[in-house]
Parts: sequence; C-alpha cells; structure tokens
Amino acid sequence: MPEQRLLDLINSAASRLEAIGIDACRINVERMICSILECTRIDLYLDPDRMVTSDIVKKFESLMSRRLAFEPLQYILGETEFYGLNIKCDNRALIPRPETEFVVSKAIERLEELDRLYILDLGCGTGCIGIALAMNLPQATVVATDVSGDS
Repeated sequence: MPEQRLLDLINSAASRLEAIGIDACRINVERMICSILECTRIDLYLDPDRMVTSDIVKKFESLMSRRLAFEPLQYILGETEFYGLNIKCDNRALIPRPETEFVVSKAIERLEELDRLYILDLGCGTGCIGIALAMNLPQATVVATDVSGDS
C-alpha cells in the first residue's frame, strides 16, 4: 500500500463506512487512526497534509476491514470510555452503555452519604460499574467478579 496524505485517508475511509450505513463514520475513522498514531483527534487536523507511511496505511486497513465487517469500534480499539474512565473492552464482555452511566450516577448520588459501604458486582463483565463506583465512592469496598473461558 502506498503512502497517502492523512486527510485523503480520513475522507476516503469515512466515505467507505458511510456507504454501508455505519453511524459516526468520521469519528470511527479518526479514532482508529489515532490509536495507530498515538495522537489525539485534534492532532490529525493540525497537519492534515502529513503523509502517512505505507506501514501505517496497512495497519489502518486492517482495523478498517474489521469495522467494515461491522465489528464494534470498542472491540477493535480494545477500550471504551465509561463514566470518564478508560475501560478495557473486548468481545468477552458487553460494551458498556451510556444508560448504565446514568445508573452509576444515580447510585453514587444515593450512596455518597454513607460512611461505610460494601459493594459486590457479580457478573461484572468489563468491570466498568464497580470501577466507576470505587473511583467515586472512596468509602466503599468494591469486589467485582466474572468468569471468562479465556482466563
């Protein structure tokens, strides 16, 4: 794969995702490229004429082929954001949902006044609920557990 101008790579890939009906296609592309280049989304546009090496294009196309097959972006990147935290994520657990962040915020509101608190999160999946509660309720002792065939 030849070198490409960064902005051309972004635009072309976003069009490919849009053509198959993937939502937020440009953000998907930007996040995949950022994961490879280890940069922020803003960094992509500070030098849009930057040339991307063929090795980077090849790595990106590997991620794109997974996204074009409708694999969730969170699984491709191996992480997701939940309640302001970066959470590791793969296909062994469900992707944390924004609705669950609402449940966590309500739990914190109700529990923050307690002096001592013990929380057990059974079948925790990614552990996002327990981690968010532990980070926001310093008086809490949190135990989270799950089972995975890969463990």
